[in-house]
Amino acid sequence: MTESNGEILAKLDLLVRLQALSMVARFESSKDKIVFLGRAGMSPKDIADLLQTSSNHVNVTLSKARKTGKAARENDEQAKG
Repeated sequence: MTESNGEILAKLDLLVRLQALSMVARFESSKDKIVFLGRAGMSPKDIADLLQTSSNHVNVTLSKARKTGKAARENDEQAKG
């Protein structure tokens, strides 16, 4: 039985989604789930589809997380310097 590339890709996509869901199950907040998946390399659209939310919500959450992380790094540098 030979599977087409499309069928194989669909199965791989399902496996990736299942793995991602199992990895974020430990997080309580959607923010933590979004940030984790974003840092893991998932696109905002894929994260939104997986978590059943909007792409806009994912983009805003990732943007705020980047800004918060940048501010924390700058504060650390100022404290050291």
